Amino acid sequence: MRAEPLATYLELGGAWPEHPKAFQDMISACWRGYEGTWKVINSRLYLVKLDELSGLDLQAFFPGYPDRVFAHWCTGTASFSAGKLLKYGEYESVYERDIFIHFVRGVAVETTVRVNGEADERAPGGYRLNTDANLTDPRRKAAELEADDAKPFVLISRRDLEEVEIEETVYDPLGAAPEAPFGHLNAVWRRFKAELPARSELWSYSASWEGRKYGWGSEMRREGYVAVEDGRLGPFFGSVKRIENR
Repeated sequence: MRAEPLATYLELGGAWPEHPKAFQDMISACWRGYEGTWKVINSRLYLVKLDELSGLDLQAFFPGYPDRVFAHWCTGTASFSAGKLLKYGEYESVYERDIFIHFVRGVAVETTVRVNGEADERAPGGYRLNTDANLTDPRRKAAELEADDAKPFVLISRRDLEEVEIEETVYDPLGAAPEAPFGHLNAVWRRFKAELPARSELWSYSASWEGRKYGWGSEMRREGYVAVEDGRLGPFFGSVKRIENR
């Protein structure tokens, strides 16, 4: 999977293991320091195994959830390679098919398949391109974007805290997330509530940036909630970080 949902969880404030060597052991074949195994079960994205180079496992990151974790914080498009190898690349190889799955709060809502070619059995690494003009590419080339093109920070609407907690309560049929506002990020939400100024208003917000990554256009968007008092922004809570067109 060409995405890192666990990194997104940690960037949104998810708890790091209380271990002095967490993510400290790295090798050139795995700079992020861990390998995660993800599965889509009944259209839901789950982290089912975690091999961290220091020896930490899923239980260390998500106490009480040793078997699977529902990735309810994951919103955006993740891509997967399928089929035979067409062309080897040092950073990214090309396979016969790319599968793009769009997730909303950890639930798959749309799947797109792009055919890159057909492997030639007689020539290792060789391939024949499929030139079907009806095949659509869900990504845009980097040349069509301006690097580091920041879009404005936008306050969307004033929100009631109790209504937000009802709307954002996570339910998972496999019991792989706490049944609480923002699920595995509930502790972050509770800290945010404790920091809210007494006279502040709660607003939802959105902000996004466009940039380049490995020659393809990408857009990063953050969404969540922010305290506003007398026109000034206060504490933030990020509920969504999505990267599109990776």
